Amino acid sequence: MSDTRILASHGGVLPRPDDLQKLANEGQDEAFAARLPSAVAEGVQKQIDCGMDIVNDGEYVKRSGFNGYIRERM
Repeated sequence: MSDTRILASHGGVLPRPDDLQKLANEGQDEAFAARLPSAVAEGVQKQIDCGMDIVNDGEYVKRSGFNGYIRERM
């Protein structure tokens, strides 16, 4: 919360690191899970570096992305 300005955030999927996306595309679930924490940390740091006040995981945890996430749940 801020009394002096509007806090900045974003909603939605952020681009994944190339190596994480490759693991997701290839279905390498164990390697994807092992790489995920550091990829999320990198994504969060990029958001901080850009001045975001409220950061998130960029939806990296959804292995097949947002559209695939919905399909997997249906």
